[in-house]
Amino acid sequence: MTARSRRSFWFGQAARYLLLVGAIACLCGFGFLWRVHNGAMQTYGDDTTKNSQQRIGLLDQQLRKLLASPGLPAVSPISLPLPTASSAEGWSGSFASEGPLDMIGLSQGDADNQETDPEEGSSAGDTDCHDTHPNADSPDMLHVVFASDANQAEGVQASVASVVSSTASPDELTIHIIVQAQSLNDFKMRFGIRPECQATVSVTGVLIKVHAVDGRLIEKSVAKVSSNLRKERGAIDTPENFARFYMHLILERAVVIYLDADTIVQADLAELRKQLLASGKTIGFVSRESEVKMDKFLKKPKGCSAQLGASWKKLIALQAFNVGVFAVNLQRWKEQHVAERVEELVTQHNRCGGQLWVGGSQPPLLLAFLNLKQGEEKDYIVFPAEWNYGDLGWRKGISASKLQSKKVLHWNGNRKPWKTEGLYKEMWLPHRQRFDSLLKPYSASDTGGSTQRLVAQSPAVSKPGS
Repeated sequence: MTARSRRSFWFGQAARYLLLVGAIACLCGFGFLWRVHNGAMQTYGDDTTKNSQQRIGLLDQQLRKLLASPGLPAVSPISLPLPTASSAEGWSGSFASEGPLDMIGLSQGDADNQETDPEEGSSAGDTDCHDTHPNADSPDMLHVVFASDANQAEGVQASVASVVSSTASPDELTIHIIVQAQSLNDFKMRFGIRPECQATVSVTGVLIKVHAVDGRLIEKSVAKVSSNLRKERGAIDTPENFARFYMHLILERAVVIYLDADTIVQADLAELRKQLLASGKTIGFVSRESEVKMDKFLKKPKGCSAQLGASWKKLIALQAFNVGVFAVNLQRWKEQHVAERVEELVTQHNRCGGQLWVGGSQPPLLLAFLNLKQGEEKDYIVFPAEWNYGDLGWRKGISASKLQSKKVLHWNGNRKPWKTEGLYKEMWLPHRQRFDSLLKPYSASDTGGSTQRLVAQSPAVSKPGS
């Protein structure tokens, strides 16, 4: 091989090696640039996500403060002026509360008193009513309703605490408390609701609303009660006792569980709601452990003829339920005009001098569903007696083990557990003591977390045996 041939050979080999090295360098450069690009994109994505979350959190806080501000009070349409033609444009027609019963009992002077300085009685800058609830419109929301006067406020607090501790999903529970206007601020204070607010969400996720009712609205359904019966059973003729007939003015389409103030719940009330919905009926009563007939309540007054659909003989033989606990489909209640039927029965009772039955609100509610004409189908179901274990306000000697096995305890009778002479306080007091920790209102912090604020202290509860 000549020198020229050898040089050509080595130059060819060198060119091939250089080409290979160049290709490897290009691949390495490509890989480096790809990693740099992906890293920048990931950083950009992380920053974008973080900024979006911050903006959403800020908007949420601003919305909560706007809803809670005195400029947008959470009141019902009956408390607000109707839009004029000039102001109707852009009006949404929606309100924070759910029915025309809210605030109807407040006079203008009372309403003015509700508009307090947002800084009064609260920390500086804390104007949030804590009343926005993520599940407020959920079809699975469990609504529990109480109607009470100031004398039973302690009972309501204990009962509410028992409902909260017994429910499987506190964040799908709404408590409604119906009171007269003069008791409104007292109940708000007890439940950690500021005077200018209508509701609160507790740290357990429970939405609590207080509704004021005007006694004049329900006077058609207030039955006459004899003085002897009032002395025996207490103030069973107060307007709050008859407010249960008008729950459809607060919650038009909900299925609710109504509870008397003197109850303690030891099981999830959602089971009653589930059974009533499955039945397609309007109301669900609870049977008594020892059956009681309607002849214990109904009387046939002389000189006064009552116009009832069913025969007297048939009515007095029917089972009488205690209505301190019941479930009701308020949409069907409204469609079936049950409130009007109750009012008509009460009118007849009062026209007969209060002699048609013995009792307050219980007999007319039962008659509205038991007083059926020939061929009419019953519109109620019956739950087991363990859902309303009653007579604890007068019946002695019941063992603690038996009380613990029941799903709802009911102190109907004069010896309420919050009174000095009350019975079975050991079953009631733990729930009252648990109330303050369960029902502290929710507070959103600047970072989106939650904190706890102590509610105003309620009057001291008497200890067992006091």
